[in-house]
Amino acid sequence: MRRIQTLAQAVHWRWMGFDDYKVVLYRNQPDGWVAEAPAIPGCHALMPTREEALVELAAVFRLISEEYGERKESLPADTTEIESFLIQAGLKDKR
Repeated sequence: MRRIQTLAQAVHWRWMGFDDYKVVLYRNQPDGWVAEAPAIPGCHALMPTREEALVELAAVFRLISEEYGERKESLPADTTEIESFLIQAGLKDKR
């Protein structure tokens, strides 16, 4: 049974696509936008617009995915957790 689970996981990971990963997009002042898939080392793009950064990131992902495939390795699982929070520095409540 253990071998079947491992094989199933390997098949799933081998077929992981761009949509299976979380993408982080943020402004890089003053040079444009950064898009990255943090789960995959080296999978990032810096472009002038958000749209261009996402298109370029997809192209970078394809190249990295092909490299993993040539080495007969699975892409890493995405364990990225996204959290957002607001930091208030030096703001006073004026009620």
